[in-house]
Amino acid sequence: AVAVERELGEESAWWPYLKLLDCKHTFPLFYEDGDLEMLENIPLKESLTVTNRAVQLLVEKSGLADVPLRESLMLVWGRRFSCDVATGMIPLGDLLNHRFYPSCAWESPTPESPDVWKLRAKMDMAAGDSLNFCYCEDPNHLLMTTSGFVVKENPYDRIMVRPSDLRKALLSVCNEKSSEDFASWREQQIEEQLPDPEEEGVGLSMYLVGRQPGGIQWNDLWLNMIGLAVTEDPNGEHWSATPEGLQMYLAAMEKASWSLFPQSLEQDLAQGEDFADSNQEMAATMRRGYKELLKEAVDKLKDRLAAG
Repeated sequence: AVAVERELGEESAWWPYLKLLDCKHTFPLFYEDGDLEMLENIPLKESLTVTNRAVQLLVEKSGLADVPLRESLMLVWGRRFSCDVATGMIPLGDLLNHRFYPSCAWESPTPESPDVWKLRAKMDMAAGDSLNFCYCEDPNHLLMTTSGFVVKENPYDRIMVRPSDLRKALLSVCNEKSSEDFASWREQQIEEQLPDPEEEGVGLSMYLVGRQPGGIQWNDLWLNMIGLAVTEDPNGEHWSATPEGLQMYLAAMEKASWSLFPQSLEQDLAQGEDFADSNQEMAATMRRGYKELLKEAVDKLKDRLAAG
């Protein structure tokens, strides 16, 4: 509907509103192949590629021009409001930016007043203060695909990884001193505990580690599988029983976790801040945010285990 109304131009009854809307040509619907590689995120890359194909099919079926349709989809995704009784775009109200700790909050329409949205300040405000509100509590990969932006130091960010990549990382740190029988059983357990999704699809992934309101939360299965990987003999002394075993576990956990990225945080930051366009900047913000999260998570886990 937005695409059709924008195509009408001044003949549209909504033109006074529509002409105010500016659409940036960025993720999730405007990108080059190289932009996808810069994400260093295979599940997200797959999801964006499939979304792009779906839009191409929609262009063919609708008869609408490609770029205006993509712009309209981006505007709807980034500006829509949803509640129990309605979903829509609110003129002027949708100009407010997102903040996880906002200055304002929307009060949704009620059955008694289905057409009324109220914006209330959450704090004392002065002239010139920014009006913003919290769109959602989503990690960056969801913010990118649904709203076309990411947030530095996202307090709800999380790292999602394909099971196949987790298996590969675990196998790379398995104890080479294990017997052939135990090594074979361990590999089977890794396959069974980290299986590929039963349903066919793209962008399917598992939670590795993320930020929560209470702090950083690891996937316990991942940490347990690291313990299995470093075990030499299941009938022998547990790895946690000695300082050497603990160091071996921490080294394997760090190596396996960082192997999920093609380069370290330090290597990434060394590339600087000279970005050719908004997509490159967005991709850098996202992947560096993941690596900063992983570094913090690894360091805190080391400190906790070292303290006993």
